[in-house]
Amino acid sequence: MISIKLPLSINHGSVAMETDIALSVRSNIDVILNTRQMECLADVDFGFIFNNTKFEIFNENDGVIFDSKGNGMDMSINGVNVYSKKISGTSRNVNTFASDLRESIIRYEPRLDNVKVSMSYVRLERMIYVNIDGVITITGEPFTYIGKLAVISHNKK
Repeated sequence: MISIKLPLSINHGSVAMETDIALSVRSNIDVILNTRQMECLADVDFGFIFNNTKFEIFNENDGVIFDSKGNGMDMSINGVNVYSKKISGTSRNVNTFASDLRESIIRYEPRLDNVKVSMSYVRLERMIYVNIDGVITITGEPFTYIGKLAVISHNKK
């Protein structure tokens, strides 16, 4: 599998390639993690659904995105109700953003196997820490990604 170097750069008239598989996988996960679903016109499912809620109200007590319109209606993106999903959790739990991120990684990063995702919200820092573990399929080496997402939305306590 050929890996394009991110950010994109041109060397001698060609797109630069990344030879370090782990670095390439990490770069692709960065793109998935920081792209809203429906933002990429070529594939509207690409990205992480949590980014579609960046400016919604964050309910710290319940650990969910608050229904800011207050009409009790679900905000569904591609059939997923984001108001019912827990922000902190692991990909073993179905109703978490970690589970959604795992599904996106499985779909858009085929070089990674046995993917496990955990997300933890730290209230004082207003950060969500993201841990991703897996195995690089080509080499069989363990893979770990540690990242974070800033919480931009207002709080509802």
